[in-house]
Parts: sequence; structure tokens; C-alpha cells
Amino acid sequence: MIKFENVVKRYDTLTVLRQITFEIKKGEMVFITGPTGSGKTTLLKLIYMAEFPDEGEITVGDLRLSTLKHSQVPYLRRKMGIIFQDFKLINNLTVFENVALSLRIRYEKDIKNRVYDALKRVHLRHKADFYPPSLSGGEQQRVVIARAIASNPEIILADEPTANLDPNTATAIMQLITEINIEGTTTIIATHYRELFRNTWRRVLRLDEGNLVEKG
Repeated sequence: MIKFENVVKRYDTLTVLRQITFEIKKGEMVFITGPTGSGKTTLLKLIYMAEFPDEGEITVGDLRLSTLKHSQVPYLRRKMGIIFQDFKLINNLTVFENVALSLRIRYEKDIKNRVYDALKRVHLRHKADFYPPSLSGGEQQRVVIARAIASNPEIILADEPTANLDPNTATAIMQLITEINIEGTTTIIATHYRELFRNTWRRVLRLDEGNLVEKG
């Protein structure tokens, strides 16, 4: 499903990722871990082409990203739902409108039902008409998840999905993401919280100063 082959990413003279090679199978849940600044977020951005590698090759499904035309990038991103660390919700749009926005951009059909189904899934159907500032941090994160899953993506990319949440809320968020994965969605979670993957028996890829030091 996702394959990195000797991927290198630099920002000016700083090498953020060094000769990264791994493969993630369809339906798998994998954790990317490592300290702050180790390259976790950059790795996710390379997958959805918000950043581009300086060396190496990335493949997503049957798409080789190095040969992908600019006009094909939206097609790639339709395969994905992205859970951002900083939420990226629009405060002057309702919960419903925030979830619907990505569907409208993608020209999806049956938007109303898709949005309500996604909000029901994250237990926020009753807050469809609320605005993000009126929600708790955990509720805002669930809106982000609803937005990510509304289009039934093949892949979920989650960047620190439990950051700044209390332990109980973090557990609930991870249970929700795990349920989505069990249904067949390939899931990649970037986190520096070891508690998220301890005793889960899921594969962990550990980065340290841009190097992939563990594939256990």
C-alpha cells in the first residue's frame, strides 16, 4: 500500500530524513515514533505530497509519486483522510460545514448523509450546528476524525492525534481510530507518546535524528 525506498528529505543544509526504507501493507496499522524533530510529521507530509523527497522513491497504492503530475495530486489525496495535530478547523464554520468542506472540494455526492454518518460515528451528531470554539479539545479532535473518514478513505494519516488531550479522552480517540483500522483502513499514526502503542502488538517504526533505527 505504501512504500518508501531510500527516501531523503532536506531543508537547505539540514537533512531531516536519511535513506528511509519501509513498506506498509494494505489494512495495517503502523506507528511512527521518535522524539520531537525526528522527522515524523515530514514523513507523513511526503505521503500526501505536501512535501517532496530530495532522493528516493515513494509509492502509494499503484502510484509512484515521483512521476505523478500536479493535476493528479488531488486524486492521490482522495485516497486519504488526514488527522492534523493542530486540527485545522475553520472557526466561523459549523461542525457540519467543517466536515462537509473537504467533500465539496472533492465534488463528492450525497454530502449531507456522508457528513451525518461521520458525525454519528464519532458521537457528535448532536453538535452538527455548533462552532469549533464552543467544543472541548477532545470534541474538536473527533470533528477532525469525522472530516477524515467522511469520504471513506483507503488510508488514514494521523499526526499526534492525542496531543494535549487528557488520558481518558486520548484513550477514546485511539479506540475510535483502531475501530476504523479494523474495518480495513490502512492507518499510520505519528506520535512520541509510547503509551499509544505499548502492548498493542502493532508495528512501530522509530526515527531518531532522521534515521529509521527500528522497524519492530
